[in-house]
Amino acid sequence: SGVCMYVHSSFNATVNNKLCLTTENIESLFLTINKGNSKVNLGVIYRSPNGDSKEFLKEFAHLTSQFPKHIKSIILGDYNFDLLRQGCTEVTKFEELILSQGFFPLISI
Repeated sequence: SGVCMYVHSSFNATVNNKLCLTTENIESLFLTINKGNSKVNLGVIYRSPNGDSKEFLKEFAHLTSQFPKHIKSIILGDYNFDLLRQGCTEVTKFEELILSQGFFPLISI
């Protein structure tokens, strides 16, 4: 397990320690990336399939509530939820959480 992010040297990137977590249920790394007048909060999240999905959802909800409001945020990750499993409670809760925070998944199948 673990998360990492590669950033091209033409970007100015700083770690946002407030949003970086490592628990049994979630790992996250967030960077604030600047290029010219543009700024973005970019994060990568990993949920171990062995972790507690209910605790992950609580920790993820708290994490997203801490996102800076004045800049765009993008989340990438391996959440280990099968989004094709319609009617699965944990998948539904995950999708509701993502959507309630103003995010939506971009997935190619």
